[in-house]
This record gives sequence, C-alpha cells and structure tokens, in this order.
Amino acid sequence: MIAAARAVPLRAMQNGPDADAGPVPSPVQGWGFPVLDDALYFPGDKSRSKIVEGEVALGQTATLHLQVNAGTPLKAVLVWTDPPGTVSTGTAPNLVNDLDLRIGALPSQADHINNVEVISIAAPTSGTYAIDVTASRLGFGSKQSYALVVTGDLSEAPAARVRAVRAR
Repeated sequence: MIAAARAVPLRAMQNGPDADAGPVPSPVQGWGFPVLDDALYFPGDKSRSKIVEGEVALGQTATLHLQVNAGTPLKAVLVWTDPPGTVSTGTAPNLVNDLDLRIGALPSQADHINNVEVISIAAPTSGTYAIDVTASRLGFGSKQSYALVVTGDLSEAPAARVRAVRAR
C-alpha cells in the first residue's frame, strides 16, 4: 500500500472482471487497491503524510503527537517485519513480536494476528492526537523496529513544555 491512502476493493478475476472480492482487509486482497490521488500530495492540498520509523522494547510505548484539523479523514498505518514463527491454526496468535496501534482514548481492538494495523477516523474533531505504538510481546530480540504512516489534515503538535521540579 502506498502511504496510508484510501483503498478500494479489488475485483476477483477468477469470478469474472466485475465480481467483487469482498470487504477489505481480507486474505484475498489485503487492504485493496490504493487510490493514488489520496496517496500523493501537492502544494495546496489539505492532506499531509507523517512518516515515522522507530523501535520499541517490551512494554514500551512510543507516542507521536499531531495537531489534527477537522474535515479530512485521519488514518494511521503501523507495519513491522515480524521474525519467522510457527504456523498456527484458527485464531491463535502467530506473531513472534506483537506491536499494538492506538489513537488517544479511542476504543480499539488489539490485533494479535497481523503485522499491519490500521486505524481510520472518517471525521476527526480538531485537536491534538496521541498515536501510540506499544510492544505487547517480543518473542525474539530486545526491540522491534516499525514504520508508522499517518495521513490527514495534520501538523506537528507543539512540543510539550517540561518543567523541572527540584526537591527541597
């Protein structure tokens, strides 16, 4: 997928050119066909992309603060390369290293099966959003690297002021 663009369902070729491949995401089509007009940004566009590469240790959370304006969908995509694991059956987790994506206080369902996690907010309210990446399980290595792409009408949030408190 290119950036965190909107995607449309693919057509299932085995059932004819106009057959729908079903909802996204799915094992048949992943997240669908990217709409390049949503992924490419030009001067004057409201939408922007923020791309972060980082790493987290077990139990650690990396947080990205962004100022978001209303009127444009907000989308965050987290991906990482998981070390080889064993094949599992059913809904048993098969990730070796499991990262979780969360946006502020929004309710979210942790995904313990896939190494691509997406959160979309169709109509965000204006404000500062905290986007968290947490290492909930590391079965291999002391840290896991990741890439996070966020799109929307956004900008860097002002840095929080830190005030030193002196013991008396």
